[in-house]
Amino acid sequence: MPTVSYKCPDSGKNKKRKFAYNAVGKAQADSYARLTGGKLKMNPGPNEEESTKTTVLKKSKINFDTTPEKTKEKEKKPSGKSVKDQLASAAKLIEEWKKKKKEKEENV
Repeated sequence: MPTVSYKCPDSGKNKKRKFAYNAVGKAQADSYARLTGGKLKMNPGPNEEESTKTTVLKKSKINFDTTPEKTKEKEKKPSGKSVKDQLASAAKLIEEWKKKKKEKEENV
């Protein structure tokens, strides 16, 4: 385990802090040693180097469908105006616009 020996700034006592013997622990120990001005010693215990090996996990299917049955039924139903209604309202707006345009042309 990487061990950092440093002097406590408050009490003045010599202290030690141990970190995990893996990539993260080594990096943390190095930065902690630089921060406190301490000495870093990499001293792995018995069989600690073997414990840092990664293991391959079996792949399993993940079910991403977390919606309840009630919300699925709601999703099937269309919400808002249908396409025919939207086209009809757009046609009405165009006709009104054309009428206003003709009125302006006649007034000029």
